[in-house]
Amino acid sequence: MNIGKANNHYKKALNIDLRNLISSDCWNNLLDIVEIKNTIVHNNGMIDKRFRNTPTYTKIASMIEGNLIFLTPQIIQSYFNDVLELITSVTKYYNSLYENTLHSLIANFYFNSHPLNSDNCTCGWRGTGAGGCGEVFSGCGGDDGGDLEAVRESGLRVSGWED
Repeated sequence: MNIGKANNHYKKALNIDLRNLISSDCWNNLLDIVEIKNTIVHNNGMIDKRFRNTPTYTKIASMIEGNLIFLTPQIIQSYFNDVLELITSVTKYYNSLYENTLHSLIANFYFNSHPLNSDNCTCGWRGTGAGGCGEVFSGCGGDDGGDLEAVRESGLRVSGWED
């Protein structure tokens, strides 16, 4: 797949811009990989007029003999490293999103699974509000605000719960 098209799919489906996750050199090398792949697959490795008009052609001119592209093990390793940079960047970005989402889900479950009033309170507190009886906060009733303060400091957004 063309990296430009893949980037458009990632933007539309996942709101991720691959180009912003990697270095510009890596992005340009991924574009070169697509051009070289297309020449090898669709033209049996023969350089055509369209390929001669791409920036890739001037970058790899030393690897061209006649109308054929000869890739060295070093250039293949270099391109492999660029693909690896993309994969690593996407993985780190995904893991970051996953971790933030996971923490938000846990906080949502934790704070929203308690009753919103004190009817079922086992601690004796008779207030209402986020967390119900306040058992979610150390000291009950939110007196010392331990867990509440930790959530505020974490920057997590907890749906259905406002300060």
